[in-house]
Amino acid sequence: MSTPETYIADRGRVHLRPARTFLSSLALLAALAQGVMAQNTKKAESPQDIGAAIARTCTTINPATQGVIAGVVTDSLTGVTLPDARVKLVWQGPNDTQAQTASVDTNKDGFYTFCNVPAGLLVLLTANLRVTSPPRTVGIQAGMLNVENIRLAVSNPDKPGVLVGRVIDASTRQPIPDVSVELVQTKKQVLTNDRGYFSFGEQSFGTYTLKLQHLAYKTRQVPLHISGNLTQNVEIEMTQRPIELPGIQVSVMPRTPNYDLQGMIRRMSLGFGTFITRETLERRPEAKLADILRGVSGISVFRNGIDAYLEVRGMSCNPVVYLDGQYHPLDPDLGVNEFYASDLEAIEIYKGGETPAEFLRPGFQAPCATIVMWSHRGGG
Repeated sequence: MSTPETYIADRGRVHLRPARTFLSSLALLAALAQGVMAQNTKKAESPQDIGAAIARTCTTINPATQGVIAGVVTDSLTGVTLPDARVKLVWQGPNDTQAQTASVDTNKDGFYTFCNVPAGLLVLLTANLRVTSPPRTVGIQAGMLNVENIRLAVSNPDKPGVLVGRVIDASTRQPIPDVSVELVQTKKQVLTNDRGYFSFGEQSFGTYTLKLQHLAYKTRQVPLHISGNLTQNVEIEMTQRPIELPGIQVSVMPRTPNYDLQGMIRRMSLGFGTFITRETLERRPEAKLADILRGVSGISVFRNGIDAYLEVRGMSCNPVVYLDGQYHPLDPDLGVNEFYASDLEAIEIYKGGETPAEFLRPGFQAPCATIVMWSHRGGG
């Protein structure tokens, strides 16, 4: 049986320690005390926060007959956490006529949890994100938490990676629009959109520095690593800086109307995809994106609390989303409920192989669906 391992960030070095602890019937308090590496773009989660997160997830655990497996999936070359990796368990109990399986996807921080794992068994654990980790055998004991961190050889130093991110207020956790974000080594600059998101698209493998500036916030410089063949999604906090400014004059150059929509008009002429224009959206200003997608042939929309998820041609689908031409990671709590018709100028919807080449992400297979949205700001 393999030894569970925990990766501990210590001045850039990584140490290994055993990571098994007893479960409490009330909570898993500090169960992953050193189980998650802190990324340099965000604060480390406390052991109490991590334990509470597992406790919220595993509300029906029976410590007398069941155990828990939890951990983080990271890239083996860079240590970057990997969201949306599929983690799978396989086991067969004495009364099972065939092998049983369970699978979960890692969250935005690369974290996964299996609750209610039958005790007294050996299970096989693997993770997959374009490559599959070697199967790992884990012995499950009643009332025990097994921390199993998995490393996948996903990144490729010979290929570029994609850099996207979001900037939020350190106190309110609200997005900050119009932050100047500079990739110092390349001198490229972008502004965050109304929801705090920014994107630099493809960049070469390597270590970079982001410089963030805003009149109302303290300037920040954040080191990060761009992993080849991966999308690096960062969240950066900024601290407010109260200042008094003298009167200033601002000159605004008008943007050419519909500049970003010219490509959509060209794609409409190709005869594939579904297009929803301002005229249709204005008739339903309070409708959410999920409601709008219900009218698209081949797409079904289902609600899960405040979240909504899609099926495309009968198969569960996590769509790839672009906003004003930039890749846009969906809010994990809202999904396609994040947008309202009143926010949008137009929408392009492509199912599977319909996706145009300009919206195919490097190193990824063709998505089950691609949704391209143009806001009033982006559409001119």
